[in-house]
Amino acid sequence: MAYPFFMFAIGVTTASAAVLGVAMKRKIDEINGDWNNQRCKPSVQALSFIPFVAPKGVDPSKNYQDCQYGMASGFFNSMMSPFNAVIGTITDILKEFNKNIQSIREMFDQLRNKLKNNLRDITNKIYSLYSRLAWLFNRIMSLIIELVRIFGDLFGVLIYAFYTLSSVWNGTIGSTARFFCFDENTPITMYNGSKKRIKDIKVGEKLLNGRAMGVMKFSSKDADMYDYKGVQVAGCHLVKEKGRWIRVENSFLKKKIDWNKRYIYCLYTTYATININGITFADYLETNDKQKIHNIFNYILYNLNNNNKISKIENNIMTFNKNINHYPWCIHKNTPIDMINGSKKDIEDCKIGDNIKGGKIIGIVKFKNEDLDLYNYNGLILTGSMIVYEGERWIAVRESQYSISIKNNDNIYYNICCSNNIFYSNGVKCRDFEQISDEKVNNIIDKYISL
Repeated sequence: MAYPFFMFAIGVTTASAAVLGVAMKRKIDEINGDWNNQRCKPSVQALSFIPFVAPKGVDPSKNYQDCQYGMASGFFNSMMSPFNAVIGTITDILKEFNKNIQSIREMFDQLRNKLKNNLRDITNKIYSLYSRLAWLFNRIMSLIIELVRIFGDLFGVLIYAFYTLSSVWNGTIGSTARFFCFDENTPITMYNGSKKRIKDIKVGEKLLNGRAMGVMKFSSKDADMYDYKGVQVAGCHLVKEKGRWIRVENSFLKKKIDWNKRYIYCLYTTYATININGITFADYLETNDKQKIHNIFNYILYNLNNNNKISKIENNIMTFNKNINHYPWCIHKNTPIDMINGSKKDIEDCKIGDNIKGGKIIGIVKFKNEDLDLYNYNGLILTGSMIVYEGERWIAVRESQYSISIKNNDNIYYNICCSNNIFYSNGVKCRDFEQISDEKVNNIIDKYISL
């Protein structure tokens, strides 16, 4: 009895084992066929450690780790999903907000560009209006300046008329300008025997007798001209005739001529004489005697300060200092001359006919700077014998407390002759080169020189 039961048990066990084996084989095949979906199941993870359960080449330990990591990740993702949803929502909101901000920026850019264009248009219109106003203002200013210039010229004419009338009113009746001069083509004998026209003589040139220390050019208006032995000369000029000095107009050899040239000329020489065709004429100063020049200078000052009360020269002789050079009296080339219209012109640029404060220029004089007695007087460079008006009287520059003795190396110095014997420089009132035109005074001087 036991045997049949044993055999039955074996048979059942074998059949069960076969069924189990078939089931296991199917399960293994199912796992292998769907490994990616089956590998993380707990039972599969456990069975994967049994040989031949997991697909070939699968490491059960690594599969276990991967599955555990996946489960953890899934769990973490599940746990974080609400937060991720919130963060995603916030991100979407920020993106939308950024989009709105960008839209706002674009809107402001458009507004800015439109505002800039509008401001540019407004600025251009304002500038255009300003340009037109500026042009109009300039036109108005030009008109005002022209009107001021016209009134200035008119005022200048009135001032000139005033000075002219004052000269007639205050001056001595019969006063006249005396220019001891020659025709421009008068031949001057030079040191080498050649001849040169007087108008071409330069300051410092050598003559037959000495040097030309000064050259003079004057207007010929109202000059009485004569022919004296072929020389055309002013009647008041001194000539040496038969060993004595006489005025040309007093000589029996002179002939009155009609003469219509604009200018006449003269020289100042080292020996006070001019040789023309063998004839000896006096130069402009007519003497180089320092004593006589000193006496004449002080005599003129006396008459200028005493309302032309005529007296003898000998009654007005002051202490003679032979070291003082009274002549020539002149000023630096850059000395400003006050013009009638209020402007200024350097004396070297002045011309005969210029209207200046005090009258009109009728003569230009140039001198060589040789041992000139020079001073700085209120900013002006003048010789000490220039006469200026200071303290209600006429004085020589060297006598002024404002004068400072100086040295200057400029070669040429200047002076001018004026219709009223007065000119102004930076407001300083000065006597001109002729100094005084009173006929009675000059007649006394003429007689004194001829002695």
